[in-house]
Amino acid sequence: MTVDRLLAAALDLHAEDPGGFTMAALIARTGVSSGSLYHHFGSFDGLAAALYARCLAGLLAHFIHASAYAAFLPAHAEDIARAKRTAGRGRAPEWIWKRRPACFPSASGGRSAAGRGAVRRAGALPSPS
Repeated sequence: MTVDRLLAAALDLHAEDPGGFTMAALIARTGVSSGSLYHHFGSFDGLAAALYARCLAGLLAHFIHASAYAAFLPAHAEDIARAKRTAGRGRAPEWIWKRRPACFPSASGGRSAAGRGAVRRAGALPSPS
């Protein structure tokens, strides 16, 4: 089992019952040996620190994503207004899409190189629930 999967299982375990978040519970959940957990994280505190770092990195990635868009809008307010006036001709969405910040998904559905780098550095994010 990879570190990413262990951290995902640890996050699920903590979300279900913070008081039940223990090495023994994670071992029971994942079936990995205690030696494997201690090899990857060193201790329960190491596991908790890795999980905390993963969550903070995900939160930071969301802030970076939002701040890129927040910086984009004021810088192009006049152009967006002009595009909105021509929306009847169907060009506003295309204009806005072509000028989106680099961290937004590309037209092919993937992320730009900058966006992929930010996502890779942040690691797997918990799904909203």
